[in-house]
Amino acid sequence: MRGLLLVVAALCLLFAFLGWVGATWSIALVTLLILLVGHVLGNALGTRLRDASTASLRGEHNALQSAPLISPPRPSAVRPAPTSHLHSTTRLGRHIHLCVIVGVATGGSAGVLVLAAVYWPDITLAALALGGLSAAVLGGWAALLGSAFWCSTRRAWREAVDHHNNNNRL
Repeated sequence: MRGLLLVVAALCLLFAFLGWVGATWSIALVTLLILLVGHVLGNALGTRLRDASTASLRGEHNALQSAPLISPPRPSAVRPAPTSHLHSTTRLGRHIHLCVIVGVATGGSAGVLVLAAVYWPDITLAALALGGLSAAVLGGWAALLGSAFWCSTRRAWREAVDHHNNNNRL
């Protein structure tokens, strides 16, 4: 009962504070609170799942070591699994850096042009610069996501085609 009353009191204080700061800041604060809680819960869940999978793998490994082997497969019957580079981490290539630079330039230019066209009589130079900077950041971010996705997709496609061609040759 004491815990329930403490939670109700904390919620009352939170709602009073949110009413005092206004709707805009309330939305921002609630969004930030949800983001922080989601981050902490996701981190805790990820850590718990990682530890559980590591423990289960150790248990399976120990069980496999203690189990008697029936008969090992013949070496000629076992074909090695193809190596995949999709799980490895690689450095960003020069073309991704170039895509990000082009995305920043395109986003910034488009942002300034759109803001100037829409709000020309009412916009100040500082607002135009801030809007252009924001659009440049968004353009660079979109270019990074797009180019990284394209590179990963291209690599996966090439490995799938190579694997298919290698299997058809045998």
